[in-house]
Amino acid sequence: HNKFMKKNWKNNRGYRWVGVIIFLFMLGMPERALTQEVGIEFSKGSWKKQLNQAKRQKKLIFLDCHTKWCGFCKVLAQYVFTDPEVARFYNQHFVNVEMDMEEGVGVELVKKYGIHAYPTLLFINEQGELEDYHAGYLAPKELIALGERALKPENNLAGMRKRYAAGEREPEMLREYLRILSKAYQDSLMREIISTDLGGLDDNRFYTPEVWNIIEENGQAAISLLISRVIPNRDKFYRVVEKERVDQGIDKALSAKAISFIHNAGRKSFHPEECRQLKEFFLSQKALPYAGEYLATIYAGEYLHQKEYAQVLNVLEDIVKYHYFRLDSRDEVLNFTLRYVAECEDMEIRKQGMELLEALPRTTIREKKKPMYEATRKMLAGKE
Repeated sequence: HNKFMKKNWKNNRGYRWVGVIIFLFMLGMPERALTQEVGIEFSKGSWKKQLNQAKRQKKLIFLDCHTKWCGFCKVLAQYVFTDPEVARFYNQHFVNVEMDMEEGVGVELVKKYGIHAYPTLLFINEQGELEDYHAGYLAPKELIALGERALKPENNLAGMRKRYAAGEREPEMLREYLRILSKAYQDSLMREIISTDLGGLDDNRFYTPEVWNIIEENGQAAISLLISRVIPNRDKFYRVVEKERVDQGIDKALSAKAISFIHNAGRKSFHPEECRQLKEFFLSQKALPYAGEYLATIYAGEYLHQKEYAQVLNVLEDIVKYHYFRLDSRDEVLNFTLRYVAECEDMEIRKQGMELLEALPRTTIREKKKPMYEATRKMLAGKE
């Protein structure tokens, strides 16, 4: 055995020296150079340096905005940024920068670019001006599509703003602009566009499939228009769009708006005047399907906002007792509302919340929803 090893050692001396040379060469290379084909290559250095690099290379900066606690940020970094096609595209077209937005210059950029959620993906030109914006997770192909859009000056966020300012109002252009704005958290601008540019149309141009597409995709931003023109005259949309689709679109928008009062309870985003107006509207719409469901949801949110927990429980008891909620809506309203109740320091209130859950007929709790109810029970008991 030893003779065999010595013979092979002598015969393979040339290969050994090649291996040694390659190993020494790799030791002298930067770590990024060894892994650049594995994922997006992120540039290092100050923000000013990145802007200068973008200017020299005549490229946009792709800025990955993340935080240490953001789960989807980690998923993006581990599974999307390492995708070979994503890496090739972004390494070729952009100066790539990753930044913790709760540290250093990140804190300033959060204010400058209006970042409200994570992950947020920005495309910035050499002057530091925002070219495109997307908040949320994207799969590899979607991330490439976003980068392709950012590279088209007429179709990215900045380009759409210029086209809108120049007077373009074609339905498909507005539809795409609103899609971009929704991912850039420009809610107030979306409401303004829908109210002004759609609300100002005469009936012949308003009750069309093109306008319905916009309203259907932007239900919450179109609430005022739904109330003033769509719901009272929905039969006019029935003539150009399937009735079922119109009814489902209205229900989806109203359900989402109603539950938003629970999600926004105690926050600045809770608007008491809007709450009052919607309550009045639903009280006057007895023929509107699920009006009672929307109304009870809004009352639950309003009482939560006012920290009137006894009133909150009264609303929830009625929901359980009279069975007028659809199961999906009931599950969402009960669980999210009671999780706010779990923050109440009054143990008697939390005990009543537990009793309410116990009174819920077990036959109406679907198997897939049991973990949600169990988590809510633990929160009310102070175990989570």
